[in-house]
Amino acid sequence: MKSSKTALWLSVIDALLVLVASFAGLFLESTYARETTSYALQSVGHDIENSVAAVALLITVYFVSKGSVKAFLAVPLLVFSILTGIGILAIFVVMSMKGMPMSLIVELLFAVIVVVSLVLSVLYVREVKEQMGVSFV
Repeated sequence: MKSSKTALWLSVIDALLVLVASFAGLFLESTYARETTSYALQSVGHDIENSVAAVALLITVYFVSKGSVKAFLAVPLLVFSILTGIGILAIFVVMSMKGMPMSLIVELLFAVIVVVSLVLSVLYVREVKEQMGVSFV
């Protein structure tokens, strides 16, 4: 099975952006310094979850680049990335509306993750349509 190199590279970029954002949350003490204890702990949990999903996406990209149809079907990781990014952006919007301090860089990083994930989803749907004749073995 032949995969689009653009889709694979965008997947790598998406996973790396998620890793950068998650590692910042995990290893920079200032990231959640102004947050309540409950929110900070939830955010760390999300950072761990996102890191695992990003690593799984990188592994999937590797196997897809080698022609694995089964790995190609791992697109739910992209959907997870989109929904997580949109959820986090929604939290940022609500917090901003309530006058809580927000980091513009963090908001922009998650906006980029969402856009890249959406582009990847469109590319995935196009590729699935092209590959409809391939048996999924």
